[in-house]
Amino acid sequence: MMKKTKMSLLLLALGIVTTQAYQNCAPMQMNDFSSTSVEAEGHDMGSGSGSHPVDTTEKPRPSQKQLVVNKTVVAGTFREIFTSTKYPITNLEGLIDKWVLYKGAQFGGACNYYTSYSGRDCSGSTANTNLNHFTESNTVRESFHVQLCENVLGVDAGVHAALEKIGLTSASAINTQTLSAAYGLFYRAHPPTELEIATLLDLNTALTAKSASPIDKWRAALSQICESPAWQLF
Repeated sequence: MMKKTKMSLLLLALGIVTTQAYQNCAPMQMNDFSSTSVEAEGHDMGSGSGSHPVDTTEKPRPSQKQLVVNKTVVAGTFREIFTSTKYPITNLEGLIDKWVLYKGAQFGGACNYYTSYSGRDCSGSTANTNLNHFTESNTVRESFHVQLCENVLGVDAGVHAALEKIGLTSASAINTQTLSAAYGLFYRAHPPTELEIATLLDLNTALTAKSASPIDKWRAALSQICESPAWQLF
């Protein structure tokens, strides 16, 4: 009986020691596994970064093209401003043809070869029927545009005709109000800025100091407005 009791106590003690040993080892094993997993994940993430590096170079941004109105709009604007029964420009249509309508490659605007029996609207060439409807602003186009302004305003009739459209004459004073009206001949969408008016007033002051005639001072102001390219922008 004593032997059985001692054996039972020995087995119980052994069970307690084994259980305690397992409890002490289990957290360590779990911690080791967690640590190993974290390290493995970190290694995998690092490997991923190495396999798929992030491109930090700055990509060039696409530039937005600035389109301008085509030859039909430009020609129509010049006709509207400079056509006058009182101050006719005898070769106005010829100048518009030469510097705008016959420059379709620069001004844009495909033509209809059958709109006139002579093919005049296409400058006599069927190739002009395939032109782009609109183009970008370019230096060649602007050189033609400036030539048209200089030719039309180079004659007194052109200055008188333009001023007539806004109820002025060459004898009208050049000031903020009259310059704003002249500006509106070409810029229909917005009034002039203070800087633009100041620039035109400075031009008038300089010409007055040189004893320029009233019509020549108006010619200079209208030329500055006409030759500026921004009124052709969309």
